[in-house]
Amino acid sequence: MGLYGYIGDIADREDHLRQHFGILSFVSNRSMGHAHTIEESVLGQAGVPERRLGDLVVELGAGDALVISELTRIGRTTFEIMDLLIFLVKKGVEIHVVNDWHGLGGVERGGQSLVLWLIAELKKEMAAGSAKVATNRKEGKAPGRPVGSLGISKLDGNEAEIQQLLEAGTSKAQIAKRLNISRPALHDFIVSRNLAA
Repeated sequence: MGLYGYIGDIADREDHLRQHFGILSFVSNRSMGHAHTIEESVLGQAGVPERRLGDLVVELGAGDALVISELTRIGRTTFEIMDLLIFLVKKGVEIHVVNDWHGLGGVERGGQSLVLWLIAELKKEMAAGSAKVATNRKEGKAPGRPVGSLGISKLDGNEAEIQQLLEAGTSKAQIAKRLNISRPALHDFIVSRNLAA
């Protein structure tokens, strides 16, 4: 039965100290014992398997406890957090979240808290998406890319070369082969960029 504190997604030294102190205070106030702390500064969109947290999750077993400062420290998306929590609960790991709720030990004890938190997070994500769509509608903008706008193509920047080859009478099949692209893709590019055939 191990007790682990996870300090992750560290923004700066102050954030690190706040998480560290919060976890140690939580453990001390509840007389839980000595917590082994695992620390990492997560960069970008690294998923759980690429982080030290992934190794810890594999190592944890029934009866172990994991203490974190906030749920958002263990995942980037609601679904990533949800998957990780469900995996840990099924493994029999107790999860203690310092700033959100006191404990998630199993489906019976913490299931309601987990469900309520997930509903709240999904509601926030959906509200943010709805607000963006509503704002765009109010401003008269249609969702998605504007009609008539050109998408990005790997042929961008080759317009002059393609134009010269077409004027020299080179077939589209030869141009496509030379540029390592399919003939239909080349045709679509020529049409979208109004290149003379």
